[in-house]
Amino acid sequence: MKDLIFVTAYCPTQEQIDRLSECIDSLPKDGFDIALISHTHIPLDIQKKCQFYIYDHLNELSDDEELRHFEIHEAENHILKSKYLKKTPFYGFAIYRMFSTISQLAKNYGYERIYHVEYDYVIKDKSIFTNHKNFLNRYDSIFYTIDENLEMILGGLKSFNVNKLPYLFEKYDRVEMTKIIKEQSLIPLEEFTKKIFKDVGNNLFISKKIIKEKVEVKKFVSQDLNWCYCYNQSNNQIYLFYLNFFNDEQLIKVESNNSNFETDVQSGRFKIINLGDIDEVVFIDFYRDKTKVSHIDITEDFKSKIKKYSTIELF
Repeated sequence: MKDLIFVTAYCPTQEQIDRLSECIDSLPKDGFDIALISHTHIPLDIQKKCQFYIYDHLNELSDDEELRHFEIHEAENHILKSKYLKKTPFYGFAIYRMFSTISQLAKNYGYERIYHVEYDYVIKDKSIFTNHKNFLNRYDSIFYTIDENLEMILGGLKSFNVNKLPYLFEKYDRVEMTKIIKEQSLIPLEEFTKKIFKDVGNNLFISKKIIKEKVEVKKFVSQDLNWCYCYNQSNNQIYLFYLNFFNDEQLIKVESNNSNFETDVQSGRFKIINLGDIDEVVFIDFYRDKTKVSHIDITEDFKSKIKKYSTIELF
């Protein structure tokens, strides 16, 4: 019986579709079947490279701030800690719908071992999967870690024995998943994954350094995820933080009921703009290259959330 490699995908752009095709081409074929599961439609020529193709129409996301993790930006003059620096909603439900679907497919068709690869990974050394297959004779699951202390796991490459999968991996349960993540502060999503596997199985955690030359990862960043509003408790002021990760200079402008500020931000640089006392600001409009990106009314709900989820310390 062959083993099953499954690829999870979300490819709204041609560049991402091309990367997915590279990913599937890089996977071993001898002794392995391939399943592709995606939240976007995938061209037929890529589908034909796989034994199974599943389109999940519900890319289930959540704007619940308690489920999102903090992004940190630190420099000599500030520390920014914000859940709004990246506008990406919590995508863990969408991912776990995929995991559950593949788990049921694997059980229904008699696969004993499954291997997860994210679409933006290209495998340069196919022996990774042979090694994992051997490890799975002794362990229930295989994970890579991204830090020296083997604490935080890598999300995009892991392997499992099908008969040792945790309940919440093979049976999608949004309510129970939410409860556990919030009660045990298991953020980001990889903390939840690690928790549910450690609770039930004998897991092997390997340093990411082992596969540094064997895997190529290309992350895709949406171009509207580089700014946020933030709050400074020491002076009760609200600020705009803007990081220019574009290749060219950006013109940004901020307008409110009591301020009007415009400036250029060079590529690779950031700007922190004081917008005034949070109790005096009524609204904020933000423009990038003369196009309005955002309008925010400074309500009591907004104040409460920004003070909890987006703060800055200035030195």
